[in-house]
Amino acid sequence: MPRRTHWFKRERIRDVKTAGCGQCAQASRSAGGARSTRRRADAGRFASHRGTGFALGEKTCDMARSPTRSHARAAGFAGYQDIGPPLRISDEARSMIKHAILGLMLFCLSPLALAQDEVFDVHVHLWHGEKSLKEYYAQLEAEHQPVARHSGIYMAIKGETQENRRKNDELIALSKRYPKLMPIASVHPLDGQVAIDELKRLAGLGVKAIKLHPHTQRFDITDPQVRALCKLAGELGVAVLFDNFNIVPGDNQNLFNLAVGLPKTQFIFAHMGGLDFRFWNSLFLARTAKDFFFDNIHFDISATVALVADSPVEPEFVWTIRNVGIDNVMLGSDYPQLSLKQAGDALEKLDLSAEEKRKIRWGNANKLFGGKR
Repeated sequence: MPRRTHWFKRERIRDVKTAGCGQCAQASRSAGGARSTRRRADAGRFASHRGTGFALGEKTCDMARSPTRSHARAAGFAGYQDIGPPLRISDEARSMIKHAILGLMLFCLSPLALAQDEVFDVHVHLWHGEKSLKEYYAQLEAEHQPVARHSGIYMAIKGETQENRRKNDELIALSKRYPKLMPIASVHPLDGQVAIDELKRLAGLGVKAIKLHPHTQRFDITDPQVRALCKLAGELGVAVLFDNFNIVPGDNQNLFNLAVGLPKTQFIFAHMGGLDFRFWNSLFLARTAKDFFFDNIHFDISATVALVADSPVEPEFVWTIRNVGIDNVMLGSDYPQLSLKQAGDALEKLDLSAEEKRKIRWGNANKLFGGKR
């Protein structure tokens, strides 16, 4: 059975080979024999070796570049043994080692680092179509902010039915060219039958949500036409995104009553009530009432999260998020008013667990809107 030397003897042989020639051997012998050579060789290897030479005492040889085993013998290296050719690693073994190292590196990454590309921005206004979309992407790139999916919102204007249809079609067409884009189209609830027909058409084209804004579109949440439109949306499987910054007192209560009365419709209330977010803690108790509330209310925290992070009311905001249900809260930027980076940075400041933030950043919206990446 062939004899093998300990790994450090192999290292010594390599270092002596690097030293190179008989001049080194002479320096070694003059330094006090084989034992002294070993001590000085070890000291020199760790102190002076740089891959081009080997220090022995105060003398260094850089002459030889391709030494042989005879150099080691000539240098009087007492630990030298011929152990045969160098070990070779097969391509298969090399590949296994490479993948094992890569797996270890990924395992050691923080959850935040792994989650950075898993962001769903549910509140993006594309006021000027593709021009706005390109500006949004440019902002993301400039701020080094990744996004996996995002919405594109249009808001219909009352009476401009042909233009509304054209803008909806433009948004749908953009989503086919830009796979990350999820169109959130719009109708005006006071356009009567035209709005109902357009909603049916949008559902047939695969639109998953529409946007309604009581103040920008100038309608009353309690109007029967609003209720009828939202009821139809639920029947068609289309979610309804409502503005809920609570600009007018009573918005929270009116939206709550609308959602409770239409349990088959999924509602997303943008901004979670703004600075009147405390009202929504009532959902905690609403769930305890039998056959009253069916968890069809979701929130995006766009704008509001940037406002309350690092503020005196931040703990209350976190408390509210947990009371409405972590699984019902989503992240949005409200672009172009605010950036996704601002929203994401504000979310990171909240006293929530990494898993809770992951759900808000990505999981909840991805689940609600069908799981497409």
